[in-house]
Amino acid sequence: MFWSVVFFLLGCVDFENDYSKDGDGDGFTTYEGDCDDDDASLSPRDGDGDGVSSCDGDCNDEDELINPEATEVCDEEDNNCDEVVDADATDAPDWYVDADADSFGAGLAVPSCAQPEGHVANSEDCDDDNASLTPEDVDGDGVSTCENDCDDTNANRFPNNVEVCDDIDNDCNGSVDDDAVDADIWYVDADGDGDGFGDGEIPVLTCAFSDGSVENAEDCDDTNEAFGSIIADADCDGVLTE
Repeated sequence: MFWSVVFFLLGCVDFENDYSKDGDGDGFTTYEGDCDDDDASLSPRDGDGDGVSSCDGDCNDEDELINPEATEVCDEEDNNCDEVVDADATDAPDWYVDADADSFGAGLAVPSCAQPEGHVANSEDCDDDNASLTPEDVDGDGVSTCENDCDDTNANRFPNNVEVCDDIDNDCNGSVDDDAVDADIWYVDADGDGDGFGDGEIPVLTCAFSDGSVENAEDCDDTNEAFGSIIADADCDGVLTE
């Protein structure tokens, strides 16, 4: 009987203390797992069902894609709660330094969700210190300046192109109209007699007339000015044919 009365009296006593109170009004006491009973934003409740509560470090317990174990992606959110947005995102594209500002980059890749200043999305530049050298084929001749096109504004100029008589360096070898396929054959007037007849043994292939050359090889002896054309002196004996 005595002990029954004691237990009855004890049951009427209020044993509530700081640990049994819900100090921040979040519905949880310290006894119930509230990690900070002075901060209502921290509780053991898993509000978004991602398996992590704010007491466990979930920085946004209303979004199941955000928690300390989440994968960081490019979405302008701090997915993994490391207090840095989009840092080391797994889907971040690679960017490359474009030192010469020609829209083509080079060097090591820089992963980033946002395009860094002075960077581009390719690493195709053959010389990132020279804006005149790019992999772009501007004139559509199939060859870029990175492939030694000497004039990427002219489709008639590129390495190994056929050289023709047009006053430009078609094959990009540094010489104009040299060995042109449509060049004319001229002959040296070696004896300098000005008779208009050249030496057939000294042909000159060139696009333009050169001093001391003629269009024919009719001189009987182009080492002797006394001899003229085989047309006028058929046997080239120095006596004109009658």
